[in-house]
Amino acid sequence: MNFNKSIMLIFIILSGCSEIKLADNVDVCLDQGGSFDYENERCDFKDNHPMKDKE
Repeated sequence: MNFNKSIMLIFIILSGCSEIKLADNVDVCLDQGGSFDYENERCDFKDNHPMKDKE
């Protein structure tokens, strides 16, 4: 495998990991009774936030 393909593969794997972590954070927030603020990527127990559309 050449260097460029290796770098691309690493990038794809790391991109997927960040999406999984975000999904885990959302699940934990909702399980605790919060609303996930997608703009700031944090759990909010005071205000409701709309679900983020997939782009």
